[in-house]
Amino acid sequence: MKPPEVSRPQDEPKEPPTPRGLAAYVFVNFVLLLVLSAAALGRASTLPTATFAALAVVVAGSLVVLSALLEGRPWARFAEGARVLAVLGLAAAFGASLAGLLFGNL
Repeated sequence: MKPPEVSRPQDEPKEPPTPRGLAAYVFVNFVLLLVLSAAALGRASTLPTATFAALAVVVAGSLVVLSALLEGRPWARFAEGARVLAVLGLAAAFGASLAGLLFGNL
């Protein structure tokens, strides 16, 4: 028995395709977040609680903003700019010591 065919109403809006540049940007950032998360989880027992919590907030916030970019939310570009500035500021302030904590001597 064949199921009945269901057609899409003509007035239902179609989602535009995600631009390739945006998809690549989000993909690269997801990979960087994956590396950061894996390093933090690997060193969770040796990281100070405040540092681990701050990393968790950065990762969770980044995932929300990057997902919003893919969805085309109106606030996402502003939030992404703020996220990038915040991450750059944190990297400038704590980058070397945090990299030593997370990745050890590479």
